[in-house]
Amino acid sequence: AILAGAGSGEIFAWHYPAGGPVFPPITEAHSSDVWQLAFSPEGDLFATASSDGTSALASFPGGELLGTAFEPGDHVAALAFAPGGGTLYGGTSGGRLAVWDVAAGRAAGASPPGHQGAVLDLAASSDGRGAASLGADQLVRFWRLDSAPPLAITHRVPGARAKSVALGADLVATGDDSGAVTLRDAAGTAPPRVFHGHEDAVWAVALSPDGSLLASADRSGQVRLRETASGAEVAHLAAAPDAIWSLAFLPDGKGLLSASDTTLRLWDLDTGAERRSFGPFAGAITRAAVSSDASRIAAALTSGQVAIWDTATESAPMRLMVDDDVIWTVAFSPNGRYLVAGSSDEVVSVWATDTGARMSEFAGHAGGVTDAIVLDDNVTIVAADRRGGLHVWDLQSGRRIADLPGAHGATIWRLARHPDGTRFASAGDDGAVRLWDILSVPRACALARGSFDAARRTRYLGESDAPDVCDTIAK
Repeated sequence: AILAGAGSGEIFAWHYPAGGPVFPPITEAHSSDVWQLAFSPEGDLFATASSDGTSALASFPGGELLGTAFEPGDHVAALAFAPGGGTLYGGTSGGRLAVWDVAAGRAAGASPPGHQGAVLDLAASSDGRGAASLGADQLVRFWRLDSAPPLAITHRVPGARAKSVALGADLVATGDDSGAVTLRDAAGTAPPRVFHGHEDAVWAVALSPDGSLLASADRSGQVRLRETASGAEVAHLAAAPDAIWSLAFLPDGKGLLSASDTTLRLWDLDTGAERRSFGPFAGAITRAAVSSDASRIAAALTSGQVAIWDTATESAPMRLMVDDDVIWTVAFSPNGRYLVAGSSDEVVSVWATDTGARMSEFAGHAGGVTDAIVLDDNVTIVAADRRGGLHVWDLQSGRRIADLPGAHGATIWRLARHPDGTRFASAGDDGAVRLWDILSVPRACALARGSFDAARRTRYLGESDAPDVCDTIAK
């Protein structure tokens, strides 16, 4: 059979090759041009899209209208059924893919915008895993239609705002504005354990390198240490006369750095005594960091400076004149060759630790940078902003490689790098703590499996005796 739509909005069907009509013309579906028609895979339905902004579904060969499709305002101009016919995809005037559940007769979701302007044409792959769209912007986009591995696992802080987060190999620790500290397994399969004892908001938490200790600090200057296995409190330090904003374990797990408005102290965890204090400061401290080999300690200051101390000497710190505004965060790269600083003027800057030279800077963090980390490849920088956005930058190319403006529904205050060096966590005022998996090899393999299998690798890349990374992970 052949279907055709007219400029008047009428829809016709003819037998092929006999030529007789299948059903009388459908006149009540649309009031203007019929832009596209699509048969379901079984041929018992067809979908329509019109310039009047509406879409419809009709039976075949009966030609009976079954109802409209898609949400008002979608203005679908391109159509494609998924294999099986249970799902209908529509390309909207806003550059999105709209999803319609045919059996339920309701919308089933929509993609983020992929085009500037309308989607003009759309085709779904025969295996149902992907689609291609042509937009008025003259771009062709490829879309994943099946379930992708989730970008993030979300945990909730009931009735509170998350102010701090730390990651272990299989643990997630959070502190909130109620003074509670929560410890979860990263997979979220076991009930969380909630610890009390702080009388003010907990803005800093840290897990020891071996995951056996949890440190937490609050706005009253109190630091508490607990065993993660038993939850028992093993130490209580009156570390500062004011709010503590940062905690960091030394790589050997025997020392703990605490940073408050006016103090930067290194504590011996075997004795509970102060091992060393750092200063003086040109402004209040907002954040502190320890390099991976413990050779350097850095502090971010409200004066726009970052101070870097050599822990092997008593010499004065190197001072970086980063900005004329508040520096809210500082972090070393895993190899210690550079550090990143985030300021309230929405810029992340990168500095060489040996010379103090500015290497690069990245702008566009709405409302200011609240935290930043460097992943284990030493070139990927993740930054958070006050509007709940996450930004992923590549230092080598100087390009933003990922932008998640709605990562949280409110300010993201803290980021934490997972020990595997590819995943990270974020904590925000929306009460959410999210463990993100954006750049890990297992995720890349999951996304590529099927579309870039062994046969395709051989076809496009040639034969190789090297073991396949994805196959190795699967085993």
